[in-house]
Parts: sequence; structure tokens; C-alpha cells
Amino acid sequence: MITYNAFNLKFGNRFPSKLTTPRIFKLDQLVLPKQTCYHYIPSVSSDVGPNASNPLFKPVKARIPMYSYMDIASHLGTMARRSYNQLTEVRKYIRANRKFRMVMDLDKGYTPQPIIPLVMNYSLVDKRYKHLGNTNRIEYYRSMNILNTVIKGMVDVYNSKGDYHNQFLFLNVPKNITPISVMKRASSSAFTLEHYKTFNTVDKIVIFELWKWIGLRREASIFKNIPQKLLDKINIVIVYNNVFTLFNLGTLNSWRQSEENPKGNVNPLLMGKLFIRLLINLQMANRDSSLVELTEEEQMKLAGESADVVIEDGESIEDIKEEELSSGYPEDDELSEETTADSQETEGSISEPEDTLEADIPSDEDVEELLKIDDIDIDFDADIVGSVIDEDDEVIEETKLVAANRANQVSKVLTEKANGLIEQEPEFEDITDTKFDTVDVLGIKDIPIEEQYNLIERPKEVKSPSEKCRAVLNEVAKDENMTVSKYENLKKSLNKYKELKLSKDDTKTVAELIDIKPEDITITEEDKQKASTINVMTGKYVKEIMPRDAVAMLASVQSNGVIVSNISKSTVEDISGSYEAYSMKIKPIVGEASTVRVKLPKINEDGTFSVSGSTYSLSGQRRD
Repeated sequence: MITYNAFNLKFGNRFPSKLTTPRIFKLDQLVLPKQTCYHYIPSVSSDVGPNASNPLFKPVKARIPMYSYMDIASHLGTMARRSYNQLTEVRKYIRANRKFRMVMDLDKGYTPQPIIPLVMNYSLVDKRYKHLGNTNRIEYYRSMNILNTVIKGMVDVYNSKGDYHNQFLFLNVPKNITPISVMKRASSSAFTLEHYKTFNTVDKIVIFELWKWIGLRREASIFKNIPQKLLDKINIVIVYNNVFTLFNLGTLNSWRQSEENPKGNVNPLLMGKLFIRLLINLQMANRDSSLVELTEEEQMKLAGESADVVIEDGESIEDIKEEELSSGYPEDDELSEETTADSQETEGSISEPEDTLEADIPSDEDVEELLKIDDIDIDFDADIVGSVIDEDDEVIEETKLVAANRANQVSKVLTEKANGLIEQEPEFEDITDTKFDTVDVLGIKDIPIEEQYNLIERPKEVKSPSEKCRAVLNEVAKDENMTVSKYENLKKSLNKYKELKLSKDDTKTVAELIDIKPEDITITEEDKQKASTINVMTGKYVKEIMPRDAVAMLASVQSNGVIVSNISKSTVEDISGSYEAYSMKIKPIVGEASTVRVKLPKINEDGTFSVSGSTYSLSGQRRD
């Protein structure tokens, strides 16, 4: 095994110019460095762990420690728990794959060794859940939950062992790359059904989230949750069939120009497009071997096979190889120059002259040459580049930015767009300025009071859910062959919900919670002196009454002849938002008992709430 510095010199893309011409290698040349942490995402749902015959593990002779996550870090979508013993499955896997050993605790049960990688296994995270609801959304929610858990795993490794491990995440590029226009719409507006169908694998979501993270929509990306100090330790290995390229998140972040990093070499608008183009280049390299860079081992092997080697007296084969390495390979001067330049770089050469860094920024001609599609293969490449980059995107015009003022032009464009959204059309202003006549449109004031018709009739007596359920029970008892004992048992169960408590810490029962009186929410004289009583009422309702209304809504199902035997509530908070999870055990008068789960977003006192990382606000309902 080699050190990470040597590994980065051998395979890494270390300069901004590599966004346009990434270093691409054959996958069989990849060997993990020392102090590695390998994050394994299952390729199929039946996986329990990585394949022991994976070539990445071949150099390792000792047993490899593997830590398996047993639960997901986020709970997006509708899920029901099911019986699944994950620990038993892991033990079966370990017995069948003696290459690995099980780690139960990263802090206590694992001592890192440089030449033995650590495997973080995410194959079992969602095995104990069954996804419910719209089948078109299930794969998106499942993949997002896994990706959230992977990011949590990266942070856990760092918190447990510091910056000891160099963490690796493998990204398999799909055959059909999502077009930039689709990703723009998905990131700037609410998800539609087509978006859920499009981003239905972990790999597609990783590409989408990375595109947002390095582009203009960083705050909407899940990768923004990775601590800044951890970025230098995370490496993304981008794979397509038998070729790969490698990027470090810390290096990508240092290239990105932003308010926090004004010295960045590439503006986010261009960087997002170059990232997608990079994926296309990787697909092309799978067909065109001239785009694949040879490692030193491959060059030596190729030189040994093609050259006529004559060994003189006192000369060894090693001397010949050293002489070839020092003199270069005449059959590929350009490749030799690049390899020699790479071999001369060390860790102390990070800071380069300003003119060298400026040279790494693509010029106008380079960008135009990069993004035009006139010179690519019509059968294969035109379809990919045309659908991914040029569709609805105006790539060439949008990216023809001079390096010196590129960031200023981008900010100017964004400002103009923002002003365009705020500015109203004259016709709209005419409508909004109109004073509508709302004075007694129906002419009700001319009708005598005694003749006025009540549009809404309020019941004289409000019946409780138990009373309504008893009426249903009596009707069912007339038609069903119900014994007296069964009738009495059901009758006793009607009032059971009144004695329930949502949790052990609650002091009020369900009956007390749903008994909402007008005086429970009132506007005081002090409140009336504030700027807006609507804001005061919103805060009071959200904090004091809305949780009680939610419980009343659940208890009201008993009005339809369904007996509520248990109600519980729990609060879940994760990186995508917070919500209240209600679980209710019900039993119809005729039928089997079942459990119903309801998930409601947790509303803040200002009326806002978060769902899947997006913030929404409640609108007040008008009434007289």
C-alpha cells in the first residue's frame, strides 16, 4: 500500500484545469492507500455487505473491520416498521465471508491500523422498514435516507478517529445522465412526480446533490451538512464501467469562487456545467482509450513488451527500467511530459505563482471549444452532450465569460433576474389597485331578521366521539349475532381513549386535550397593543391549540364506529426537517385491530415549517 500523498499524486485531479480534462484511469489500476475508510453503499437491495472478492481488498491480508449501520439517519417518506433481525444477518454474512470482522462500536471496539481499511456498511439501514404510499416516490425517499446515513457515517468516523482516515465514496455514473435543465427545475421549484421518477437511485441523487453543491445552489444541497474541516478527507471516486477519475471535496471547494472564498479560480455557474461535462468525458473514455491515462506500472509493462531490450554485461533489468524512466518514452512524448511533471510535484508545492493559477482558468476560447458539439461522434456522443448540456440551456452564450470579470457578470445576471421577478406588470397593478365593492352584495340588509335564512346551522348539542360510536355499535348489534358479553366489552372500550396519554411525560389525558374551550385561546389587552394581532394569534394557536386539534382529529375517527385503544406521539428531528409522528391503534366494531401512523410537520411559532430541506409557511384562512 502507498501513502495518501503518493496516491493523490498518482490518481488525483489537483488543479482547476482538470475539470476540463480530468485524469482518467482504468479501474483495475485503482489501489486504496493507507489509512482508508471505504463507505459501501449496496448495489442491490439483497446485499448484506461488500463482496469479499472485491479487487480493492485483495492487497489486504488481515481481516478487515466492518461497521454496519442498523438504522437510517432520516425518515423521509411514509414507512412502517417490520420484523427484521439485522444483527443475525450480519453474523451470517461474517461467517460466510471470513475476510471481514464485525465492529460493534467505533470508539471502543476498533483500533485503526494503517494498512487495514475500515469498511462502513450501509446495506442494512432500511431493512427494518417497509415503504408505503406512492410507489413512484419510494425509491427517491429510500435513496435519500441512505445518502443521509452515509453523510452521518462520514461525520461519525471523523468524530471518532479525527482526521486519521481518508474516506472514499464510490459514485457509479448512470448511462443516462440527468440533463442540466431538469436539475435546474428540480432545484428551483417543488419536486414533481417526474422528478421523483428521475432521481430514483443513490448515484443519480449524488450527482444532483454534487451539482448543487459546487454550483449556484449550494445551500439546497445535502453536502452542505458536511463540516468544512472534513472536506479535505473525503474523496469521490467517479466510476463508469471500467474507467474512473478521482476528486477530493476539499480541493473542489477550494476551486469554487464564493464570498467565503473570493480567491477561487472557477465561478459556480461554470463549475456546475464542467462537472456534468466531466461525467460525459468519463463515458467517452470508456469507448476511446486515447482519453485514458496510463499509470507508471502500465507504462513499464508496455515498454517492456514493445521495446527490444538488450542486456549487456553487468546490467540488470532494473537498471534498464530506471534508464527508461529517466529518459522518457519516445512513443508518447506528451504522456511522458505529463507523468514527469506529476512525479515532480510534492506536498510543498501547493502554493503556486498567480500566473500559473490564472492559466488554469479556462479562457473564452477554451470554454467555447469545450462545450461545442460539432467535433464529437454523431452515433454516441452527440446524443449525450445534446440532451444533457445543450437542451434548454444556452450553454455557449451563458458561459462565455471573461476570467477577469466572470463573477461580476454572474452576480449582475442574478440581480436582473431577481428584479424581474419582483417587478409587476401594469395590468396586474391596475387590478390590485381596484377598490372592490363588497357592501351587501346579496341584499341581506333589506330582509327582515325573522325571515333571514341561517346559512350554517350549529347543532344544539355536540356529541362526543364515544357517543357517536355507541350509536354505531347499537346499529351493528341489531344486525349482527353479537353476544351480550362482546357487546358489553365493546361498550366499555368506547371511553378508553379518554384515559390515554400521548407519552409518559404528559400530565393531561386525551379527553382533556380535545376539550378545547373558547377561553383557552384569547387575545389579551396587551396583545392588542402589538403591531399585529394576527401574528400573536398564529403563535398562540401553533403552540397551544394546534397539537390539541391534531389529537382531536385522530380521536374523531371513533365517530365512524372505529374504537381507538391507544394513541402515542413522538417528535423526530433530522437534517431534512422536524415532524410529529402519531401512532394510533384502532379496532373496528366488526374487524381486526390495526395500527395507523400519521406524520405531521412540526410548525414553528411564526407559521413556518421544513419538509425535505425546503421551508414553507402556513397561510391564514379568512373568515367572517
